[in-house]
Amino acid sequence: MALETASQRLREFIDRGMFIPHRSNFKDLGSSLLGIKQYKEAGGAADGLLMDLGVSSHQIDSAERGFSFSRDGPLDMRMDNSRNDQMTAADICNEYSENGIIEILRTFADESTPRARKIAKSIIDNRPHRTTTDLVNAVAAVTPEFAKNSRRMGRTATLARVFQAMRMIVNEEDSSLTEALAIAAPSVVRPGGRLAVLTYHSLEDRATKRVMKDGHDPWLSVVDFGVSPLLDKKARRTIVEKDLYGNELGPPKPWKTVGKPQKAAQAEVEANGRARSATLRVAERLCADGTMFN
Repeated sequence: MALETASQRLREFIDRGMFIPHRSNFKDLGSSLLGIKQYKEAGGAADGLLMDLGVSSHQIDSAERGFSFSRDGPLDMRMDNSRNDQMTAADICNEYSENGIIEILRTFADESTPRARKIAKSIIDNRPHRTTTDLVNAVAAVTPEFAKNSRRMGRTATLARVFQAMRMIVNEEDSSLTEALAIAAPSVVRPGGRLAVLTYHSLEDRATKRVMKDGHDPWLSVVDFGVSPLLDKKARRTIVEKDLYGNELGPPKPWKTVGKPQKAAQAEVEANGRARSATLRVAERLCADGTMFN
């Protein structure tokens, strides 16, 4: 739906060869561009790359997609719901172990262990889950509508994080983002070119910041529902090899951060409330030896 709407809105630019709609995953960016004539004619490299990591409003606003906790619908959350071989959020809620759900909530909903355990137990106790309302009721049963100490602990904010976490696992957003930022983007943008990334929650923003700073994000990886490097401090220390002075060893870094992160202006937030959580980060592609392009 979103691709069709964009194509209609940008029809003039499609006719002029300036906009080419293509349905794909961020992680497949490199292979997708190989099939585009303009990219080949440009020498197989782009001057700039803009990655908007936000979920389409068309999907959020469609109850039958199951992304929104404020709309009753099937507990689906698949970005591509034509794929019958992909698990849904209902599969997670109905089939995963309590420890598996706890790990998801700690990692992708940024919940403390006690809160994650309480929510996970309620999800298990209230099985089966078929609709978004089923999951909402399970979370609401152990979450106060309003929290005294922090709005973050209230029901609405908690539901937003729980639904976000389920969506990220269903669509493997963590591994896709890692591949897109750390592998695909450097291979696509020419030295001196720019990478601009719009993020909408803290996990995306931290990953983007780390990749632009270090060239990779060692903590963002697929959760194995055992010991996750995202959570285990000892595992974190062993992922990246460093010298005696604490400097990371490895190939030259591909990016240099440009300017400071930008947030939406108040006028934009008033026109589009969903822009409130957006953060824009920009980096310049360095040469293969890690030096600036002249």
